[in-house]
Amino acid sequence: GADLSALAGPHDAHIVDASERFILPGGIDVHTHLDVPFGGTRFHFDGPLTLALGLAVMTALALLTHHLADGAWRPAFRRTTVKMGLLAACLTVAVVLNARSWAAYPPEMRNVLSAWTDRDAYRCGKVFRILNPTGRLCPLDSGPDERRILLLGNSHADSIKRVFAEAARAAGYAVYFAVPNDPLMPGGWTAERTAALAADHRFEAVVLHYSDVYADTRIAREILGFVRATIDSGVQAVLIGPVPTYGAQVPKAMFENLRAPAFPLATTLTAHRVRTAAYLEFARAVEAAGIVTFDPAPELCPDGGACRYADSEFRPFYFDDAHLTLTGAAVLRPLFDRVIAQLR
Repeated sequence: GADLSALAGPHDAHIVDASERFILPGGIDVHTHLDVPFGGTRFHFDGPLTLALGLAVMTALALLTHHLADGAWRPAFRRTTVKMGLLAACLTVAVVLNARSWAAYPPEMRNVLSAWTDRDAYRCGKVFRILNPTGRLCPLDSGPDERRILLLGNSHADSIKRVFAEAARAAGYAVYFAVPNDPLMPGGWTAERTAALAADHRFEAVVLHYSDVYADTRIAREILGFVRATIDSGVQAVLIGPVPTYGAQVPKAMFENLRAPAFPLATTLTAHRVRTAAYLEFARAVEAAGIVTFDPAPELCPDGGACRYADSEFRPFYFDDAHLTLTGAAVLRPLFDRVIAQLR
């Protein structure tokens, strides 16, 4: 734009020509994560040789970036062929190095790391949201639609939805899921609105699954109001209780413990019962009102003892401290089958 040289200050001031450049005061440069993606960047190498190699690679990349963006090679970098060639080279190197890095982990560690992808698309998926921007419910499969179930809950319902839908489909039901993550919670759908929605779509049953939110009297009151309204409208309501949770990120703790045991990772059925005392009281109240409840904890805590957080091949049942992976949700498949059988 305008010539601002008159505002530059003293005549001997150093003036930098910033034309055709971005000025980012205080901008932070790009950076590289050098260790497994568990809650932040860690600079970690196994010995002096790999440390020296890592520093050399970072230095080379920093110099290359500088010369291409700001230095003598900048005119050449403006050419499309150069840009595409560098992009192809970077992608090739990234794929090769990623494959080599993945192969360097033993099978147990690779199974632990698989927890990050062992999950379904969030809620109803981005494609559905794009094609149905005002949609409130989404079908979880493309099977027969004569008999419908509404699966309702927060992010914990989201983590079981695929396996639950598979169990329902095997019994001839189509499952629908709420688009928002907060039905019957503060700021979300009210009990009246949710009950009207269930009636409008002619659901045979509504299955609810939440985390341990029942100590919040506002949420407990909304859920109770909804299940009562659902029963009054002739729709069956079923409540699945909270799953056991942990005080640490399960995959991270498992990964670190395979390196050097340092993260205690354990809970028991008894401890879970203590933590979810508010839910147990709520469950007794809704059972008295005719609502059927199911407890998932015994599936994950067999024989009433220690709860399981992974299978025998180190595949985690959780992708964080509380949400089930698809592998973990599959452990609850017998419970889901019993839930569906209750609806017949």
